[in-house]
Amino acid sequence: MPRPDPFEVAFVVEDDGGQSISSVTVDVEGKSALSDASGKASFELDSGSYQVSFSKDNYVTYNETY
Repeated sequence: MPRPDPFEVAFVVEDDGGQSISSVTVDVEGKSALSDASGKASFELDSGSYQVSFSKDNYVTYNETY
């Protein structure tokens, strides 16, 4: 059975007030990207569950499984 193509997953990082946060390191099980000026970080992922970590100096690191 052929493996399905990966799909784009985008995370948008915002503070409690809804303001975008840039330069946040978003780590998805070994793949990393920095959020851009609009707080967006994108990945090509296969279907499944992933452990995701969001980190930036002077902010609390946040971990979640999606």
